[in-house]
Amino acid sequence: MTTLQDDLKTICIDDDIPRLARNRARAFKQLVEIARKHDIGYTRTVALLLKHETESQQSAGTTQDFMGNSLLAEWPITEMTVALQPHYRDDPLFADGDLTMLMTEMVLLGLHTAATDSDALQYFDTQRRLTIDQSSDAEPATKRLFAMRKRAWLRANEEYGSIILRHEDSMLRAEMLRQAFLQLFSVEFIAEKEQSARLEIARLQLELIRQHPELDADQIRERLKDEIEQRVETLRAYQLSTSYGLALPALCRDNYDKQDLETAKHLLRRIAMLTHPDRLQNLDLTREQRRQLGRIWKSTHALRGDRDGQGMLCRSIPTLEHKLEQAQQILALAGIEGLDAALTIQGDTLEERIAWLESACAEIDQQIVAIQAEIFAVSADGELKLMRAMLDMPEARQEEQREQMKVNAEECRKAAEQLEKEADELLSITPPPPGGLH
Repeated sequence: MTTLQDDLKTICIDDDIPRLARNRARAFKQLVEIARKHDIGYTRTVALLLKHETESQQSAGTTQDFMGNSLLAEWPITEMTVALQPHYRDDPLFADGDLTMLMTEMVLLGLHTAATDSDALQYFDTQRRLTIDQSSDAEPATKRLFAMRKRAWLRANEEYGSIILRHEDSMLRAEMLRQAFLQLFSVEFIAEKEQSARLEIARLQLELIRQHPELDADQIRERLKDEIEQRVETLRAYQLSTSYGLALPALCRDNYDKQDLETAKHLLRRIAMLTHPDRLQNLDLTREQRRQLGRIWKSTHALRGDRDGQGMLCRSIPTLEHKLEQAQQILALAGIEGLDAALTIQGDTLEERIAWLESACAEIDQQIVAIQAEIFAVSADGELKLMRAMLDMPEARQEEQREQMKVNAEECRKAAEQLEKEADELLSITPPPPGGLH
């Protein structure tokens, strides 16, 4: 007997666009017959149809853009339903109706790309059937309310995925601007930033000494630890931007597949659910674990990856997958697992699931507002505006700016040395340089 994979290879993906619609019905019928032959169940069969349609559209050059208002608005739901009905009309999942909602939920969870025998598909199937069991004795009004709340939840998740992608786009475009700027001004700009940071620390140190004369040098440095680390981290980010900018051409490609764009949106959504600071507030995490997760959240949007054919900047899929795995490992070590349950409807009764959906929608709305605020903050960032203005200057004017940055750095250095000397006199010792900012 042939294997499922062997049989699937017999399905022809026709790249002749005018014939594609005619071939769909035949291909779907063959897929369902193969699925029945191997007894893989209704949910896995729907996943096969989704995967086949995705591959067909990619081959024909008509891959769906999932950035619209409806994930599956143009998908051949009728043809799929006709292929499924003769074999699954008695299956509770098919009888449950709304194939569009089922497929939208599967795409949301990334199940349209999952292996046919994956545990994720089995878990999804189990949860769907549990919901149907819970609905069996429910009042019609309760069933309608559940369906309405579920549609709202799917729409909210789709909007959340799109806003996350736009957030990444704005952050990556900002990073591209920084990299372009640092290619021209890195030496002078970083030197000015370093001396400016040194001056800020010197001022804070002197103020702290005057306010708390009882503290010794070690205690002063301990209180300034976070301030120093924050500024050192900022300097490192600029240095990294310079380094990655050198490799930028090698990271870009001209033809970024739109299906990869949807995969990126799915991964970004999951990473955000595991690492966004607002989502971690009520979790029992150590300071270091929060720091590590925060770095993953920031680094996810800090470096430019690939570009699609329409100019959308996107990180490479392997990088996003690695970030997701890192976050999962940190949370697992903290004894916190299953946060991806944010994408799985919870509740032991239909009423509890309705309440969960309402709460989830409210939380997603809050996240969308917060992320929109971050996008606005990037667009209004004064430093980025200055960088853009300097890049647009004539070369002679740019050279003047370089000289001015050198002057600024020297002025900051002298001012910092004077304040450090005053602090030295007050403490009667010579403290070591704070955080390597000398």
